[in-house]
Amino acid sequence: MLKALVQALGVDYEQWRALTRVAIKLDARNARMGQAAGSGEMKSIAGQMAARLWIYVLLGAMLGALAGMNKDVFLTGAILITYTMAMAAMLVMIDFGAVVISPGDFAILGHQPVSSRTYFITRLTNVLFYSTLLSLALGIVPILVYFFTLGFNPLLGVAALLAVLFAGLTTTLVLVLVYAGVLTVIHPKKLRRALGYVQMAMSFFIFGGYVILPRIFDLKDVRTMTLPKEGWLFLVPSTWFASYLDLARGRWGLTEVTPALLSLAVLGFLIVRARGKLALDYADRLSSAMAVSEEPKKDSRSASRRSWFFRRGESRAVALLVRNQFKYDQKFRLTVLGILPLTVIYLFMGLSQGTLANPFITHSIGSGNSWLLYMAVLIFPIMLNKSLENSDAYQASWIYYATPADRSRLALSSKNFVFVFFVIPYLIFLCAIFFYFWRNPWHVAMHAGVLLLLTHLFIQITVLFNPVLPFSAPPRKAQRSANLLAAMILIPIAAIGLMSLLAALVYPRPLLLAGVMAGLALISCLLEIALKTRVRYITADMEYRG
Repeated sequence: MLKALVQALGVDYEQWRALTRVAIKLDARNARMGQAAGSGEMKSIAGQMAARLWIYVLLGAMLGALAGMNKDVFLTGAILITYTMAMAAMLVMIDFGAVVISPGDFAILGHQPVSSRTYFITRLTNVLFYSTLLSLALGIVPILVYFFTLGFNPLLGVAALLAVLFAGLTTTLVLVLVYAGVLTVIHPKKLRRALGYVQMAMSFFIFGGYVILPRIFDLKDVRTMTLPKEGWLFLVPSTWFASYLDLARGRWGLTEVTPALLSLAVLGFLIVRARGKLALDYADRLSSAMAVSEEPKKDSRSASRRSWFFRRGESRAVALLVRNQFKYDQKFRLTVLGILPLTVIYLFMGLSQGTLANPFITHSIGSGNSWLLYMAVLIFPIMLNKSLENSDAYQASWIYYATPADRSRLALSSKNFVFVFFVIPYLIFLCAIFFYFWRNPWHVAMHAGVLLLLTHLFIQITVLFNPVLPFSAPPRKAQRSANLLAAMILIPIAAIGLMSLLAALVYPRPLLLAGVMAGLALISCLLEIALKTRVRYITADMEYRG
């Protein structure tokens, strides 16, 4: 059946199968960080994939709880499908946009007897494989809930399954076809840079929903909320697929049938478009686009700049490397830009409920969302430090092993770079906010000192368990967005718990606070010594992964 379907698309089945299997194996090898595969390779790969998808299952569980409490399946279905489409779009942009617009393997396959359509459908299959897994992981809990939310109704559960799958498929096809279609008018490198701004908008939409939705709806009335079917609402594609759930309930009015048919028509058009002229011209477009060099940027600034920090040795090399990596490596830029919207959202939420509590007076870090201010400064540096590990240009890391540079210092300089250029500026900004509300410079200084020491300890512990050379590991697909969600769910528990404990037991006692700060500083110094020893030991055994 699969062979007949592939051949119906005008694709050579044997070539498609071979290329797709190679792509999946390469992704799995990258997921293993280049380690040698043993007899349990497939079991290990399955375990890694399950661990990553589990993060999306947890996020889907929250949507499943909403589906269980509210009986308006159109409302809950629209929310589920909206997040499914948004997460699928983000997955394609962050991890798989380069599959279409970064033709690294075209130089190998371009002169082979592989048709343009086969080549394009193979790239598309690779993206669809992961986006379908994500959609199922995000929707599995709500789908199961829909089987029982209105009594036992299998048809409703099946409708939810089809809605989730078709919505994810439609989103992926739209993005891939857009990427492939604009190659004739936009150079691939310019297109990839533009994705950075698109990702920021998507990040605001996905994570900002947690801020906006509670202000639109009264969550106390979550059981009775409804979504009126007004005309403008059906301009939102997610409502087209949400209409499947109303059809499964036996509602076959014009407002249910029309959007459902529209979703199927759009999906059919995208499939026809994928196997049509676009696929036939894809190889020629790719070849022509890559044959034209991108126009260089005009920069009147001097190439040599005087730096206040990291002025010599390995630290200077890392600073220059990170700066230029952000400038030229689109994936790294997307990762960093994806964190910035979260920072803005957390700041907005933390300051949206009036006066910021002074922990020296209230003996707590505050009520409402004020704890998010501390979560940002404790968590995001760890996420940034982690983003320095992977790169598509990891093969250039041979220079670490061919020069007299100290690899342990390179690894530690990455940690120091994040601390100096992210943690310190962010804390200075927080100090201004604290002083505005507290009007007590002594309290501001002590509180900022505690945050500074704790953040440095958090980063040290991260490097202690996983010391890496900057941009020396191959990228692992479908993991960066999962790491983002994992950090949002797991790390805040420990970080905020520790801050609350300090505010309640230590801040009321000045001498104890001074002792704790001195103890944290001493621990940080001792950990830095241990860190240097461990990093030197680990980096001595590192091998080139290219």
